[in-house]
Amino acid sequence: MGKSRRNKDENDSNFSQKKERVDENTINYYRRVTETLNEGFSTDEDRELFLDNVFNQLEEDGPKVCRLASTSRVLEKLILDAQDKNILQLLKAFSQDWIVLLSDRFGSHVLQKLICQIPRCLSKISNEEDTEDETIYTYFLNLCNFLKDNISDARTDVYASHILRVVLQVLGGVNVGEQVVRSRLSRNQDKDGQDEINMDNFSPSDKFKKVLLKFTKVILSSETLNMEICSATNNPLIQTVLLVLHKVNDQKCQKYLKKLLCIPGLFESNEESLPVIAKDEVGSFMVEQILNLCSGEFYTELYKKLFKGKLLLYAVHPVSNFILQRLITNVKEKEHFEEIFGELCGYLEDMLAVNHLGVVTRLAETCHRLGCNQEKLLRSLKAAFHCLEPVERETKVAPLLLSLTTV
Repeated sequence: MGKSRRNKDENDSNFSQKKERVDENTINYYRRVTETLNEGFSTDEDRELFLDNVFNQLEEDGPKVCRLASTSRVLEKLILDAQDKNILQLLKAFSQDWIVLLSDRFGSHVLQKLICQIPRCLSKISNEEDTEDETIYTYFLNLCNFLKDNISDARTDVYASHILRVVLQVLGGVNVGEQVVRSRLSRNQDKDGQDEINMDNFSPSDKFKKVLLKFTKVILSSETLNMEICSATNNPLIQTVLLVLHKVNDQKCQKYLKKLLCIPGLFESNEESLPVIAKDEVGSFMVEQILNLCSGEFYTELYKKLFKGKLLLYAVHPVSNFILQRLITNVKEKEHFEEIFGELCGYLEDMLAVNHLGVVTRLAETCHRLGCNQEKLLRSLKAAFHCLEPVERETKVAPLLLSLTTV
């Protein structure tokens, strides 16, 4: 089937490939395909016959036309209407040279859309491992093998890393959705490129789970993991691995979380400073995700190692305050929250002075959720707004909260 390794004369640092020229007649053909789809069909048979003809043509044209902005959109629309046999046709065509699509801005979106249909197709098969050689199952595993053999390039390529993230979700039968922690700007920019993977009635095979664990080991055992965690390309990939593993095998997930904490140079700190990773705009997302996924016992260990005695440093830092918000949101025990609250409640004015209302909001939410410290919080807020004394000033708390000013 497809090539499992790259040619020796290719650039070893990336997946960059030259685009093959597409003639005008071919481009016009797919424009007419779009027009026909928009016009609709009189019967389902006519529609199926039309799609079969188009996908037969795509067996030859697919790898070329999916790399053009205009025709790639046609392919994405066709894939949504495709039957299982059509999905197989495209996988077979693309497998001749996965690298051409993985590294391409438009081709990677088409491949991503295609991979998202695989759970739907495989959910209809009782045992994928008993199927014949050329199937959706085997071509998908072929893609997995190619990615695994070329993991160093795939994980650092902005387009291939997106494909890798979708592949990991299919292997685990887990749709992570919006659970990857990123900046709001990054989420908005990436929203159009995110495809919903329909996992209904899909249960990944044992083979898929084994491949997932192999990917996990390779990705999380990288010698340069300390740099990758702070990379805008690698960080979402590592988060995706952990999110999928959390659902598939949480015991292994907890082991890897603890392993991350031992990475040299990232988590060390002293009483007067924050860990390097907590101050990094990208690396901090990983700390937030660790707090989301860690068990209760590990949460306590993490709190003692990274947070205890330094909560104010987190609260006023422009990046680290989001980690503190996550710490507060994920606290489960009242006694533990009492300790966090006790360390922070005297510094609400400091947080408001740097406009970090999010930390104060998380404290209020957790007071309500755990049913504790509500009166203490109100008193601390009054003190922060200089409304505690004299008593007459207490009436000004509400409008001051709305305006975030003091008297």
